[in-house]
Amino acid sequence: MEHLLDRVAANSRITAAGLGTLDASEVPSGYALKLALGPLDALVAAMRLAREHKYR
Repeated sequence: MEHLLDRVAANSRITAAGLGTLDASEVPSGYALKLALGPLDALVAAMRLAREHKYR
């Protein structure tokens, strides 16, 4: 099952950190974890564009 999650992480904009499969002990710092979650933040921001006009 883990190889399928690795494949999803490689072929989508969601990284292993976004899927929750990244072991916290493997990350050298909090800043590195924030960088790993960057593509997920961009994906969520892009998905919220459809609702952006309501909250101005």
